[in-house]
Amino acid sequence: MHTKKNNHQKFIEYIEKGRFVLPYCKECRKTIWPPSDNCRVCLNSLSLKNYKNKQGKIMEFFLDKYTNNNNANTIMILVKLDE
Repeated sequence: MHTKKNNHQKFIEYIEKGRFVLPYCKECRKTIWPPSDNCRVCLNSLSLKNYKNKQGKIMEFFLDKYTNNNNANTIMILVKLDE
């Protein structure tokens, strides 16, 4: 049985491929962080928006080696985007 990937999983996969995408609410016109499947404002489903033309800087990167419920490491990245 194939399970549908959530936006957090897709976000990590895109980062690993060198692509920067973020969940985006078309209804509210807002980028949602941290990655989520639903908008915190209107609760609509989110799409992933490509930020390939944005410039930014990784401010902090954290990898926690403990294993969580999904048997995966926890990665935290703080990024400042130039608007």
